[in-house]
Amino acid sequence: IQANPPPTPIYVQINQTITITLQDQQGMKLPGQTIQIREKRNGTVAFEASLTTSETGQLTYTVASPSHEEITIELTCAGTQQYEPCNYTLTFQPQLQPVNIHLVALPTLLKKPGNHTITIQATDPFNNPIPSLTINLNSPIWNSSTQTSENGTATIPLPTSTSTPFGPVNITLWTRATGTYAPATISLSLTILEP
Repeated sequence: IQANPPPTPIYVQINQTITITLQDQQGMKLPGQTIQIREKRNGTVAFEASLTTSETGQLTYTVASPSHEEITIELTCAGTQQYEPCNYTLTFQPQLQPVNIHLVALPTLLKKPGNHTITIQATDPFNNPIPSLTINLNSPIWNSSTQTSENGTATIPLPTSTSTPFGPVNITLWTRATGTYAPATISLSLTILEP
């Protein structure tokens, strides 16, 4: 029995589809074979089923919306006159999804006085937008927080006045860890120009 993807970490709240292939020692695929599947979450059986391999000796199985528990998938095929019984175990440790912060609109030179903004988009590992995520901005001049919209974007104001110091300014954009997402941080540099 082979599984794809192999037992690598999966992300919380994202369905993970596994393709299972049954083949003999010579690599010949075995169609029409029954595989018993038992899914355990933190050692407790959550799902059991018997599935049959396709003409290509494959079947697919989806781990639905994993949470923060260890997931074990036990695969068993009964022996036949020609083949011995087989067992295969996959273990997954769901991880928080990484957050990607993309700069959508970024003025690198800011004139003062002025009402400037930067626009970012937050996406998950599969490039889906993340709504309602709090984005924090810290710098020597500006400190603020805002939430992303339904399409995962947020516009952050960077107002300047005549008293705003000119020169380079380093900015850090960051998010806290949530039950689903890992913390994220990006840094950038802007320059405030003299009036």
